[in-house]
Amino acid sequence: MNQEKINFKDYMAHEPPMLFVDKVLEKSEKKAKTSFTVNKECIFLDESGVLARSALIEIAGQSFAAADILKKTMKGGKKDLKGFLVSVRDFKFIHDARAGDEIICDTEETNNIAQLRIVEAKLSVNGICIACGELRVFDKP
Repeated sequence: MNQEKINFKDYMAHEPPMLFVDKVLEKSEKKAKTSFTVNKECIFLDESGVLARSALIEIAGQSFAAADILKKTMKGGKKDLKGFLVSVRDFKFIHDARAGDEIICDTEETNNIAQLRIVEAKLSVNGICIACGELRVFDKP
Protein backbone atom coordinates (compact mmCIF):
# COMPACT_ATOMS: atom_id res chain seq x y z
CA MET A 1 0.00 0.00 0.00
CA ASN A 2 1.15 3.53 -0.75
CA GLN A 3 0.96 5.26 2.63
CA GLU A 4 1.37 9.00 2.63
CA LYS A 5 1.26 11.19 5.69
CA ILE A 6 1.09 14.95 5.35
CA ASN A 7 0.01 17.63 7.77
CA PHE A 8 -3.64 17.93 6.74
CA LYS A 9 -4.35 20.68 9.25
CA ASP A 10 -2.36 22.98 6.92
CA TYR A 11 -4.97 22.39 4.22
CA MET A 12 -8.25 21.51 5.92
CA ALA A 13 -10.59 23.67 7.95
CA HIS A 14 -10.29 21.28 10.91
CA GLU A 15 -7.57 20.86 13.49
CA PRO A 16 -7.24 18.30 16.25
CA PRO A 17 -9.41 17.24 17.99
CA MET A 18 -11.69 17.61 14.93
CA LEU A 19 -9.20 16.24 12.40
CA PHE A 20 -10.10 12.62 11.54
CA VAL A 21 -7.50 11.53 8.98
CA ASP A 22 -4.13 10.04 9.92
CA LYS A 23 -2.96 8.74 6.53
CA VAL A 24 -3.98 8.44 2.91
CA LEU A 25 -3.29 4.78 2.18
CA GLU A 26 -4.30 4.72 -1.50
CA LYS A 27 -5.51 7.23 -4.03
CA SER A 28 -6.45 7.40 -7.69
CA GLU A 29 -8.39 9.86 -9.78
CA LYS A 30 -11.78 8.81 -8.33
CA LYS A 31 -11.01 6.52 -5.36
CA ALA A 32 -9.20 6.84 -2.06
CA LYS A 33 -8.51 4.87 1.11
CA THR A 34 -7.60 6.56 4.39
CA SER A 35 -7.03 5.53 7.98
CA PHE A 36 -7.89 7.10 11.31
CA THR A 37 -7.20 5.58 14.71
CA VAL A 38 -9.71 6.58 17.38
CA ASN A 39 -7.67 7.71 20.36
CA LYS A 40 -9.01 7.54 23.89
CA GLU A 41 -9.14 11.36 24.13
CA CYS A 42 -11.44 11.70 21.11
CA ILE A 43 -14.21 14.18 21.94
CA PHE A 44 -16.80 11.98 20.20
CA LEU A 45 -16.38 9.01 22.55
CA ASP A 46 -19.04 8.31 25.13
CA GLU A 47 -18.26 7.16 28.67
CA SER A 48 -18.03 3.51 27.53
CA GLY A 49 -15.53 4.31 24.74
CA VAL A 50 -17.97 4.09 21.81
CA LEU A 51 -17.55 6.63 19.00
CA ALA A 52 -20.65 8.70 18.18
CA ARG A 53 -22.09 7.52 14.88
CA SER A 54 -22.31 11.09 13.61
CA ALA A 55 -18.49 11.19 13.73
CA LEU A 56 -18.41 8.46 11.05
CA ILE A 57 -20.00 10.86 8.56
CA GLU A 58 -17.37 13.46 9.38
CA ILE A 59 -14.60 10.87 9.00
CA ALA A 60 -15.97 9.96 5.54
CA GLY A 61 -16.12 13.61 4.46
CA GLN A 62 -12.63 14.38 5.70
CA SER A 63 -11.28 11.21 4.09
CA PHE A 64 -12.53 12.28 0.68
CA ALA A 65 -11.20 15.81 1.25
CA ALA A 66 -7.76 14.62 2.42
CA ALA A 67 -7.22 12.39 -0.60
CA ASP A 68 -8.43 15.15 -2.92
CA ILE A 69 -6.09 17.66 -1.27
CA LEU A 70 -3.18 15.27 -1.58
CA LYS A 71 -3.88 14.67 -5.28
CA LYS A 72 -4.20 18.40 -6.03
CA THR A 73 -1.22 19.59 -3.99
CA MET A 74 1.06 16.90 -5.43
CA LYS A 75 0.12 18.28 -8.85
CA GLY A 76 1.11 21.80 -7.73
CA GLY A 77 -2.44 22.91 -6.94
CA LYS A 78 -3.55 25.65 -4.56
CA LYS A 79 -3.03 25.37 -0.83
CA ASP A 80 -6.37 27.01 0.03
CA LEU A 81 -8.61 24.20 -1.21
CA LYS A 82 -12.08 24.29 0.32
CA GLY A 83 -15.07 22.02 -0.02
CA PHE A 84 -18.23 21.72 2.02
CA LEU A 85 -20.28 18.68 2.94
CA VAL A 86 -23.76 19.72 1.88
CA SER A 87 -25.81 16.56 2.30
CA VAL A 88 -25.76 12.93 3.35
CA ARG A 89 -27.99 10.30 1.75
CA ASP A 90 -28.77 6.71 2.67
CA PHE A 91 -26.07 6.52 5.33
CA LYS A 92 -26.30 3.21 7.17
CA PHE A 93 -24.73 2.57 10.56
CA ILE A 94 -24.06 -1.14 11.02
CA HIS A 95 -21.59 -1.44 13.92
CA ASP A 96 -19.92 0.87 16.41
CA ALA A 97 -16.30 1.98 16.49
CA ARG A 98 -14.46 2.21 19.80
CA ALA A 99 -11.37 3.82 21.26
CA GLY A 100 -8.30 2.15 19.77
CA ASP A 101 -10.02 1.07 16.54
CA GLU A 102 -8.38 1.89 13.24
CA ILE A 103 -11.12 3.01 10.86
CA ILE A 104 -10.40 2.47 7.18
CA CYS A 105 -12.48 4.67 4.91
CA ASP A 106 -12.90 3.91 1.21
CA THR A 107 -14.37 6.70 -0.89
CA GLU A 108 -15.26 6.85 -4.56
CA GLU A 109 -16.45 9.87 -6.50
CA THR A 110 -19.33 8.51 -8.58
CA ASN A 111 -20.53 11.73 -10.20
CA ASN A 112 -19.57 15.37 -10.59
CA ILE A 113 -22.29 17.86 -11.51
CA ALA A 114 -20.81 21.36 -11.91
CA GLN A 115 -19.17 21.84 -8.49
CA LEU A 116 -21.26 19.18 -6.70
CA ARG A 117 -19.38 15.93 -6.21
CA ILE A 118 -21.25 12.73 -5.34
CA VAL A 119 -19.19 10.37 -3.18
CA GLU A 120 -19.85 6.82 -1.95
CA ALA A 121 -18.16 6.03 1.36
CA LYS A 122 -17.57 2.79 3.25
CA LEU A 123 -15.99 2.70 6.71
CA SER A 124 -14.54 -0.52 8.11
CA VAL A 125 -12.83 -1.79 11.24
CA ASN A 126 -10.81 -5.02 10.97
CA GLY A 127 -12.31 -5.64 7.52
CA ILE A 128 -15.91 -5.37 8.76
CA CYS A 129 -18.11 -2.60 7.37
CA ILE A 130 -19.37 -0.36 10.19
CA ALA A 131 -21.06 2.34 8.06
CA CYS A 132 -21.66 3.30 4.44
CA GLY A 133 -23.56 5.86 2.42
CA GLU A 134 -23.50 8.78 0.02
CA LEU A 135 -22.02 12.23 0.58
CA ARG A 136 -22.51 15.31 -1.52
CA VAL A 137 -19.63 17.74 -1.45
CA PHE A 138 -19.63 21.25 -2.92
CA ASP A 139 -16.27 22.51 -4.20
CA LYS A 140 -15.85 26.22 -3.64
CA PRO A 141 -14.25 27.75 -6.76
